[in-house]
Amino acid sequence: MLAAVVLLFGGLVGLSASWNAARPLIDPTRRYSPSWLPAMVVTELAPFWMLVHVAVLVAGVLLGGWTNWGGRVGVAMLAASILLLVWIMVRTAMAVRRLRRLVAGPAHRTTGIARLVGRPVPTPPGVSETLGIEWVPGLTLDLTRPADGRSELPVVVYVHGGGWTGGDPQRQARDMYHALALDGWATLAIRYPLAPDVSVEQQIEAVGDAVAWARTGGAEHGIEPSMVVLAGGSAGAHLATMAALTAPDADRRVSGVIGLYGIYDMANRHGQRAHWDMIRRDVMGVAVVEAPERYDEVSPLVRISGDTPPMLIVHGTRDTLVPRRGAAVRRRVARGEASGRLRRRAGGTACVRRGDRSRVTGDRRRDPDLAGSAASRERHVTALESVASTCWTAAGHAPFTEGGAARSGGTGRCHPEIARPVPTATL
Repeated sequence: MLAAVVLLFGGLVGLSASWNAARPLIDPTRRYSPSWLPAMVVTELAPFWMLVHVAVLVAGVLLGGWTNWGGRVGVAMLAASILLLVWIMVRTAMAVRRLRRLVAGPAHRTTGIARLVGRPVPTPPGVSETLGIEWVPGLTLDLTRPADGRSELPVVVYVHGGGWTGGDPQRQARDMYHALALDGWATLAIRYPLAPDVSVEQQIEAVGDAVAWARTGGAEHGIEPSMVVLAGGSAGAHLATMAALTAPDADRRVSGVIGLYGIYDMANRHGQRAHWDMIRRDVMGVAVVEAPERYDEVSPLVRISGDTPPMLIVHGTRDTLVPRRGAAVRRRVARGEASGRLRRRAGGTACVRRGDRSRVTGDRRRDPDLAGSAASRERHVTALESVASTCWTAAGHAPFTEGGAARSGGTGRCHPEIARPVPTATL
């Protein structure tokens, strides 16, 4: 009897989890479903999940569970779950196969146990890393730069994601830092104070302080910035764009800002994503109706003006946490209210589609189909589109021209698919 219960329970849990990972994507504007997290876990660990299924199936049958009707139902559910897991693995393999043909540059990845210990992406030749530099008391950053000893370099200050309350730069974008270094850029991947211990305004101020540190503190580590650019992903995109839009002085102003799948309207005034109570509870500490002006003050959508620095906004058409139609800041960029370029990317967290070619990045939290297997997230949008064509040729607004304007800092590789005119578009 116990064996039959184990089979039945295992079948219910296994089939539910596998179907959640294999089913079509939901519309995240209808409700905020917690199902994306277990879907990500099952997709990432599908082979291990299948081994668990087989172990439960074999143990249950050997212990006599098959003789009970409940055990037979459990066996059927476990078998169906295994078939779904096979489909998930085939689907992922097909996506990876397509992506690896289209990724620009090599993807430096290890395999096996090294992928489970926090630094799955090894440092490639030609790249130098200095980890854990204290830039203010209690906060550190990681410096990634070309290994050729040059000191005068363009600098990207990268702000990691994590819902304003967590995250670490070494677990999100190491391959991007490497790609930037190989293109002649230095990256300062910062750690900043996290909510709810500090307010979001203090986080924005800290990002601005990191920009100022890049101009002054980098010299101690052999960096003399020729320009400074802000970039970030998810919550980091929000903080980076806000810091760029509210810079109070020359030390904190940047030559450009790049947002990857970010939040640009904290108030969610158009209902373009599901309601997230964690923003009220952990980040803002107050509801929108109680402090609408404060929500406006920390929403990039409201702060865009003609003085906005050059911007690159990248968002995925299949983002299951923040829908692309929720990134309303892109429409203001597209209308010319900010000096920027809009890149529409289809599938995954980010992809560029030209005719029948597409390049997709996989963010484990956003698109379980592509879970970290996506060829190093398409080199994080081809090293931030060669840092937005070197900030639209230092704000001269002639970016992405034929023949090499996408070359970073005048020293890196030029990717032919990017080095062509990119029209501004409205989604």
